[in-house]
Amino acid sequence: MLNKLKNRLIKGWNVMRFIRLALALMIIAHAVTSSEIVFVILGGLFMFQALFDYGFCGAAGCDITDNSSNSNLMNTEEEETTFNDVK
Repeated sequence: MLNKLKNRLIKGWNVMRFIRLALALMIIAHAVTSSEIVFVILGGLFMFQALFDYGFCGAAGCDITDNSSNSNLMNTEEEETTFNDVK
């Protein structure tokens, strides 16, 4: 477990992780100077995301699946609609 977290912390750094880390540090610095606990929590969340390369969506949580090949979801036949007069 600790080896997995250590590998996530050390490896796989990209531009987005550095942006999240910089944003977290700026938010935490602002929170310290203005004594706002909400910003400390928000900065901590961004810091956690940057350090361990986690996102809000989880494992493929934001993935969009293509269901166009499923014939049950796409009904290509048109049904005729009939109307009745109500008096």
